[in-house]
Amino acid sequence: MDQRTICVKRDKCFETNANKIMELDLFRLPMLFDSVRYGPRARMSQEETESGYTFTIVLAGVGREAVELKIVGNKLDIKAGKEDAKFQFDQRFALPKNAVHEEAKAVMSNGVLQITVPKQTEKAARDVIVQDSGEPGESDYKLAYQVPGASKDNVAVTVNGNTLVIKVTAENNQYFRNFSDDYRIPKDASADDIAAICRNGVLTVSVPKISPTSVAIEDSVEEEEGSFSTSIRVPGVSKEQISLNRVKHAFKMIVEDSQRQYEYSFYTPGQVDVEKVRAGLKNGILTISAPRVAEVEYVIPVESA
Repeated sequence: MDQRTICVKRDKCFETNANKIMELDLFRLPMLFDSVRYGPRARMSQEETESGYTFTIVLAGVGREAVELKIVGNKLDIKAGKEDAKFQFDQRFALPKNAVHEEAKAVMSNGVLQITVPKQTEKAARDVIVQDSGEPGESDYKLAYQVPGASKDNVAVTVNGNTLVIKVTAENNQYFRNFSDDYRIPKDASADDIAAICRNGVLTVSVPKISPTSVAIEDSVEEEEGSFSTSIRVPGVSKEQISLNRVKHAFKMIVEDSQRQYEYSFYTPGQVDVEKVRAGLKNGILTISAPRVAEVEYVIPVESA
């Protein structure tokens, strides 16, 4: 009796014994052969390069016209292979802050979708001129180093993005070792106004703080639909006893009366328009409200390779 066998394995079929997952006797199980199907299976990989971010998705059996791509806010929406009102692949990914949404591109080639989102061009590093005189501001962030025997010519201070790099090199100097330090510039500081002073064997690097913006306290505020809102309990406190300030998205509330003083800090999400923030005090509840920035939507056309 002629009996044939078939090897069933995900994605591939091999007849070698080493790769057999199961053997189906076609003579004994004729109905089982009719039910064997190889459905498409999506696989995805992500890669970051110096110039951008690449998403590669294997979508066997899916055509270019069955792919929907768009960026909403900072989210990349990928939908592909619609069948019976459902998508074979339906995912959303958060993009890094330095992604350039409007320059995203997508190419479909033989069942493989590749999406490329470039990065923003980084600002060139900027050198801070080191002085041998002057005084830092009283409220500045300060870094001080003892560098006896070193002059301003031995010091290099560089701003690279939001990183501050300090290098001191002095040949044949027996009073200190050459060194290099780097620091993350605080969010409430101005990287454009950094100053460096090397005088009397002491190096001082100062980073000015951004002046806070005061938010007026009203009797009450009406929360608009879709806006950001947060509430803080402050029973027994009048609006004259509350000070509310912000630097970018960082807020600080100070409550002070004759018997006590306390602070409360919080951050608002990045998609909030803090320039239009309002605050109101009613029945011992301080409400801070601000509209959300409208999310921009970019539709990414899918090209053929």
